[in-house]
Amino acid sequence: MIVDCHSFNNEPLPYEKNRRKRPDFCISVDEKHTPKKLVDDIINTIRNSNLSVEINFPYEGTIIPSYFYGKANEVSSIMIEVNKKLYLTKDFKKSKSYNKTKKIIEKILYYTQKFENDL
Repeated sequence: MIVDCHSFNNEPLPYEKNRRKRPDFCISVDEKHTPKKLVDDIINTIRNSNLSVEINFPYEGTIIPSYFYGKANEVSSIMIEVNKKLYLTKDFKKSKSYNKTKKIIEKILYYTQKFENDL
């Protein structure tokens, strides 16, 4: 199980073409290597916390070593992207929702570990 984690700006960067409103979380997946059950559990966790989530927006895909891509079903991967507004203020201090965001991420990581252990 590969868990690739990043954060993103609430406002698109100048080179990004898609200018639509960004979600609180982006879950990026690969059709062959990201288990649907895992994605469903993560989406439910985020939505149950009254936050928005999208699949493969504003970023898409996840890391799979090329040696395993499309060949090894036992290699799973997911990318978790967190909107910076959830944990940072504009002057780069912890926001009011920092602890809530941290708990959500911990729960997401629990699901990834649980999924890996159930293999």
